[in-house]
Amino acid sequence: MAFFHLALVILLCMGVQSAPMAIDATNSSTSASYPRIFVVTDISNEPDDQMSLVRLLVHSDILSIQGISTTTSYWLNDTTYPEHILDVIDGYENVTTNLNAHTESTFPSADSLRSVVRAGHSVYGLAALKNGTLSTGAELLISAAGNSNETLHVLLWGGANVLAEALDHVNRTGSQQDLDTLVSRLHVYSISDQDDAGPWIRKNFPQIPYIASVHGFNMYNNAAWTGISGDLLYAFDAGGPDSTLVDDTYIRNNFQIGPLGAKYPDRAFIMEGDSPSLLSVIPNGLNVPARPEFGGWGGRYILSDISGASNHYADTIDRVVGVSGNTLVSNHATIWRWRSAYQNEMSARMQWTLSSNYSSAVHPPKISLNGTTGTAPYSLSVRPEQSIILNASSTIDPDSNSSSTLTFEWMHYKDITASNQYNANAQIPQLNFTCLNQACSTIQTKMPAESLACPDTGCQTYHVILSVKGQSATPITRYRRIVLEIQGGLS
Repeated sequence: MAFFHLALVILLCMGVQSAPMAIDATNSSTSASYPRIFVVTDISNEPDDQMSLVRLLVHSDILSIQGISTTTSYWLNDTTYPEHILDVIDGYENVTTNLNAHTESTFPSADSLRSVVRAGHSVYGLAALKNGTLSTGAELLISAAGNSNETLHVLLWGGANVLAEALDHVNRTGSQQDLDTLVSRLHVYSISDQDDAGPWIRKNFPQIPYIASVHGFNMYNNAAWTGISGDLLYAFDAGGPDSTLVDDTYIRNNFQIGPLGAKYPDRAFIMEGDSPSLLSVIPNGLNVPARPEFGGWGGRYILSDISGASNHYADTIDRVVGVSGNTLVSNHATIWRWRSAYQNEMSARMQWTLSSNYSSAVHPPKISLNGTTGTAPYSLSVRPEQSIILNASSTIDPDSNSSSTLTFEWMHYKDITASNQYNANAQIPQLNFTCLNQACSTIQTKMPAESLACPDTGCQTYHVILSVKGQSATPITRYRRIVLEIQGGLS
């Protein structure tokens, strides 16, 4: 295996001649079953990229991994380590049989994952554009975008020069249609800017939806994504997040188990700083990757420029009651508010790697809401003062084949609607829920009066989040987002 890795790494790091490369705008590939993702990582800059890679692999049954490319960053500016990606995949290969016993989908084979590992140039940032050859990472990214008309979610865990290369190459060698098609298929989530390529992309290709926290150099404590686990290092939001879910003891007991867990390294700074980008695309019924302002496991982001000149999404804030019982208002809270759910799911999936015995493990509930299933938001047009019933009583726990072992919780996510986040409670009427059965799987709620629901700024839209989980120590949570669009005037 060591010789195979060496030979493969040599091939991955070889650039390809810069030939014209067209993007097929007429590609009729049908809708992907799961989000298509392309990961760009400065793995081995510090341990957290490798941590996030393990999380990626144990969720790979509900994602379509189109590529994993190494890149440089400010902190790893002249080398890359694709062999470290391959090493983690070796650990994954030992547990795929067990994993596949626990999913209705399929975990990709280790060989199929190895086939999409690539490397960016071992130079810092925009210097990659002057290399004279196209890196294998950029070449695969262009190909992945061209193979389907579905969105390609580019998750930047390090620098952005692989993506910059791809855009620059198509811009120089392709037609305007090629470039427009490529740009239209990309959606980027960057873990801040870790080289000079990210700002260059946003300046030259402002149409690309691009999530990136903006702050002073190296001031990562100010970035929303550190809400994943950064309270242990940066001491923000005291009394808010449960830090015991991300400390070394939790990691050792829940993640560093079995053959794949052996590839999960010890924490150096924060646990999995890159994972918010991954968490944002997991199809759990809460996340809507195309709408960063809706919020989800990867945080909540809003446009930094509402003029339409740019699709850059930057941090915003949520109001969340923390473990102390006090309300915290911060950008970090847009992520840590979901911490117990994303950590429990990771813990449950790591247990999957240990055994193929389905009955010994925990699996996600299957939500049915008003007779509908799936992960897309459930949208309703409603009138002021109208009462509606939301019925999830047909939801099933696959571990008991009933709903009696499930817990149902309903939340009005007011922060999404608020125009001034700091006054969310004052600006947005509170939706109250009345349980219509003992499990609270069916509820009734009434819309506010028109004077409250349709102020001078226009009628409001409300988001209700249903979360469902089992009763195990590490339950997997699934959600359904209900979007209630108020239509002014009583008929």
